[in-house]
Amino acid sequence: MSPGYLQPIHAPLLAGAWCPELRTDFSAPKKVMVNRRFVDLYARGANVVGRHLRWPDMASAAGTPQAEIVGVIGNIKEDAVGAPAYPYVYGCAIGGGWPDSEYVVRASGEPRAVLQSIRDLVHRIDSSRAVFGARPLDAYLDTVLDRPRSNAQLLALFAFAAMTLAALGLYGLVANMVSARRREIGVRMALGAQPAQIVRTMVGGVGVLIGAGIAAGAGVMAVAQALLRAVVFGITPLDGASLCAAAGLLVVVSGLAALVAARRATAVNPMEAIRAE
Repeated sequence: MSPGYLQPIHAPLLAGAWCPELRTDFSAPKKVMVNRRFVDLYARGANVVGRHLRWPDMASAAGTPQAEIVGVIGNIKEDAVGAPAYPYVYGCAIGGGWPDSEYVVRASGEPRAVLQSIRDLVHRIDSSRAVFGARPLDAYLDTVLDRPRSNAQLLALFAFAAMTLAALGLYGLVANMVSARRREIGVRMALGAQPAQIVRTMVGGVGVLIGAGIAAGAGVMAVAQALLRAVVFGITPLDGASLCAAAGLLVVVSGLAALVAARRATAVNPMEAIRAE
């Protein structure tokens, strides 16, 4: 990695400095940079700038040389977007390595025009070098995120269908539960209970059941979060906003069903409700 390679993508420098300018002196001590995960895993968060580590890939007859850590950068997604951060060591090197060097260019303007200007510049420096595989970072990210985005959209579609079916089923179940207590409601009203008291009692009883169901559902979510991590990223499987929205929808639907069914039951004459049973 040459000096300035990570700066165009705004990689955060947490400690130390970027890779220094290097010369073609292969006997000079090697320089490296490490990421935050490396520091947390192998140094337990301690300062590692200026310390040395073994560089086994460059072993020689004199033994395994040491490389000096010159800086620490933030964790970068080097692997899959949903993968956890792994410890990385970035070796400082001379830019323009052979045979196929990779460059990161930060520029403004239309991407095709920028790419053409880069090709012209490289051709003026060395007409034998070809520029290939170049594309904007946004296009590359779209390609990388295409599969996770499709999975997320499919999961959202199934989740919406499941929530709709759950809401409809819950509405029918609660309404049927309250309607099944028409005789009880009739007896209560015959004994002097007011319609408002009946409605509050019915809605309160349904609220207890719904609360127990939401608690059980949260427990199932906690167990299944390991499976969900393979599908979503950027949010935790136990995302508070999503869970609160789903629970709120079920509470509103069940409360509405209990309220409508209870009001209908209290609108019937108590003697007729008792006689009907």
